[in-house]
Amino acid sequence: MKVDKDNRTYDVYFPEDAETLTGVSESRIKAPITSGKTANSLSKYTDKVFFDPGSDGKDPEVPYFQAGEFRVIQIMDGNKFLCQAICDGDERVEVFDIGHVIRRIRKYEEE
Repeated sequence: MKVDKDNRTYDVYFPEDAETLTGVSESRIKAPITSGKTANSLSKYTDKVFFDPGSDGKDPEVPYFQAGEFRVIQIMDGNKFLCQAICDGDERVEVFDIGHVIRRIRKYEEE
């Protein structure tokens, strides 16, 4: 995500962990999500379904977002999944943070 001032450590976002790690040395950085082992591990989420509860829009920091079920259709650069709504007549395509989607898929599959 960013190079620290000393140019030897980085702030890194690992999708599977869904958190940002700071001060990571170059030797500990994984391959980008579009190639290598990380991309292969993320491909298992393609076609998975999850429910997003949306937002009521009452919080000025979080705009209104309609709740619904979504299906992962593509891995995108920048730690994102492209997802499509699967409700009848709803043709929305949304971009979600990978970590958010992975947590939602796990919860959906547990229920």
